[in-house]
Amino acid sequence: MYRNTYAKVNLENIKKNVKTIINNYSGYKYYIGVVKADTYGHNSNKVIKSIIDGGCNYLAVSSLEEALEIRKDFSTPIICLGIIDSKYIDICINNNIDITIPNINYFNEIKTKKVNAHIKIDTGMNRLGIKEKSEFNKIFNTNTNINIKGIYTHIYETTNYENTLRQISKFKEITNDIDLNKIDMIHIAQSDTLINYPKIVTQVLPVSREESFSQNQACFQFIPNIQHRSSISLISWNNIYDKITTVDTDGVLVVWQNRKGIFDIEMVNNRQESYIKDVKWSKNGEYICFIYEDGQIYTGLVNGNHDWYNCAEKGLCFVEFSPDNKKILIAKKREK
Repeated sequence: MYRNTYAKVNLENIKKNVKTIINNYSGYKYYIGVVKADTYGHNSNKVIKSIIDGGCNYLAVSSLEEALEIRKDFSTPIICLGIIDSKYIDICINNNIDITIPNINYFNEIKTKKVNAHIKIDTGMNRLGIKEKSEFNKIFNTNTNINIKGIYTHIYETTNYENTLRQISKFKEITNDIDLNKIDMIHIAQSDTLINYPKIVTQVLPVSREESFSQNQACFQFIPNIQHRSSISLISWNNIYDKITTVDTDGVLVVWQNRKGIFDIEMVNNRQESYIKDVKWSKNGEYICFIYEDGQIYTGLVNGNHDWYNCAEKGLCFVEFSPDNKKILIAKKREK
């Protein structure tokens, strides 16, 4: 080595970090460690051991070469996120390596093979995957020897809420003719989606199946270990614009929008300095007001923009709009 530079990797810290993630987001069936590109240049197998010891029970790579190198030392299931040439499928079968199905042509090449496969859906990244429901249905409904182990997509910009909601809606649209509860693994997005979004079906780092619903139940489900990590304390319905606002005991506020019968996340507010005591929509549905225990008062517009802010005394407990939608009434706890 001719340069005195190096990467110092603390394997115990990696193990501890993975355990922390799993403890904070418990209840999943699978936890996938994405270890492609020599674990992003961190000396693959040593880091992989720490990731597995921390609790990950699935690995993801980008090529067959990476998968085979890992398989020399580990028996943990592996999914290859890239395309593996169809002439090497038997190698995948013999080494317990799951493959990705990116399109109907590839599917037709391998459909006689008894291989574990994950169908990749392109929801907007335009790198790889199926874009049309008809193509997806044809693959899924064709009787073959392939075991459809999972279905996944890649949400690439979670800070862009509008684009992310569009991707999630696209995933639902393409897959809504099948019962996703019967698929062992539904994995979506990168790991920061866990923090910024509720579990729509499942998320990419930890993977599990969502509970099923009958038609007379709510068409969305709150998963405590995702956006609402504590109990729901408040719910307010905007009947005019078909929105629902939910608040948990940690003060996280989520606005949901009904899109063709499915409530998708529209906005998340997590001030983290206090907790929300009450939330109300105006009678005309144009405004929302929520108040914090520490005296902060916020009103917003139905389109998500801020409208007005004020700071009152601590101890706020209830809020209500006047019938003409022009005033807000706020109640405060009586001091003993």
